[in-house]
Amino acid sequence: MTPKTISRSRGTRILADLVLGILPILVGIQLLGWITIFPDALLHGHADFRQLYAAGYMVRTGYAGKLYDIRAQQQFQDVLVGNDERALP
Repeated sequence: MTPKTISRSRGTRILADLVLGILPILVGIQLLGWITIFPDALLHGHADFRQLYAAGYMVRTGYAGKLYDIRAQQQFQDVLVGNDERALP
């Protein structure tokens, strides 16, 4: 083996060890996020796309001019998707 081959092999090994060391940390952060956010979204109904449904309906039915009016958004979201205390812009 030449010194160049040894150095390349060592560099590849360090990179693989680094990736395998960081991967569990990143997976753990992702799982923590799901554990903390998913129950609230599931139980309280905050995991929907109500703003997208309402915006698509508004554009399709000729209300595109009111797309950025928060009160109009609230009305359309409440009628189409369901009542909520806030409008998702």
